[in-house]
Amino acid sequence: MPLLKKTIFIILFLTLSFVLTGCIKNENGPEKMEGYTKKNYHSDKYGFSLEFPDSWLGNFSLTEEERNNIGVLSFVYNQLPGQEYSIFRLYVYPFETWQNYKNSKDLILNEQVFSYTNDYVFVLVRTLDNPYSSPQMEHFGLLNREVGKVLQNFKIDSGKEFKIDKFKIYFSNIKENPEMLDCRLVYPVERMVSGTASYEEQTLRALFAGPSDQEKENGYQSFFNSTTAKILRNVRVVENVALVNMKDLRTLIPSANSSCGSAQFLSQIENTLKQFPYVYQVYIAIDEDPSRIYEWLQLGCTEMNFYCDKTPFKPTKTEVDGANIEVPTVPNATTTLPEEKVATTTPTTTKKR
Repeated sequence: MPLLKKTIFIILFLTLSFVLTGCIKNENGPEKMEGYTKKNYHSDKYGFSLEFPDSWLGNFSLTEEERNNIGVLSFVYNQLPGQEYSIFRLYVYPFETWQNYKNSKDLILNEQVFSYTNDYVFVLVRTLDNPYSSPQMEHFGLLNREVGKVLQNFKIDSGKEFKIDKFKIYFSNIKENPEMLDCRLVYPVERMVSGTASYEEQTLRALFAGPSDQEKENGYQSFFNSTTAKILRNVRVVENVALVNMKDLRTLIPSANSSCGSAQFLSQIENTLKQFPYVYQVYIAIDEDPSRIYEWLQLGCTEMNFYCDKTPFKPTKTEVDGANIEVPTVPNATTTLPEEKVATTTPTTTKKR
């Protein structure tokens, strides 16, 4: 009996101590998140590394979690306990998940692909506002402006680079869509990667050559054929917008400007380019003038085609180390990133300190 009383006393004492400790802790307010103090960070899960400026060390916390099979790395300002706020986040999407998400939207704001592999796509989400007042406002703003420095040091592990040996091009198909109730429906065929030209250039040149004889027998159709095989002047991707500059093709495919024809024309080009994770939107011009193509297609100049702004197709010149170089621009860009890097190959909730 005495032993039982002694045991009950100990349990009551420990319980009371735990409760009082919790109360005291709450009275002291929220604990400050411990700052990340390492100069470098490496992710074994995703195969990449980052290097932080000295001004960041100890002033942020790094957390990893998984949301619906999407990895989220949050870089959180931690100098105001209880009011931690993300400086920026990296979302790591499985490749096909990202493609389905991206291609289901007309326009994506404040989400920018800056790295990708054959299995995963790294998407940057910047914080565009500053929730603090002085002195944290100035400090947070400093770190926010240095996000570019962090991303410049984003490095992919050797052997993880994005690489393909074949790509898709998209045509209409009279057998798959016999009544053409939806003129934007297109279907893929494959071509092999060949040469050193960019993937975007290779896919467009293959598309503009049209379907093969065997593909035609299988129902594939297109305005593109041997007469349009060389209409591409150039293509480049700037801040996730594919800029396609073509020769004047209007007399080569005059029927493409009907309502159904223009839908087929654009859908084949857009779907071909959007197979790449870093292409959100396609912007087209004839001889560097977008109005020529969009007015011919009877679509006019709207917000969805930058109101036919010519600026992106006319690179600006800037001086670097005494030499003039051309720098392409995109209107209404929401972010500016360092040169695009290729990264790959999922996470559970952990906290990095």
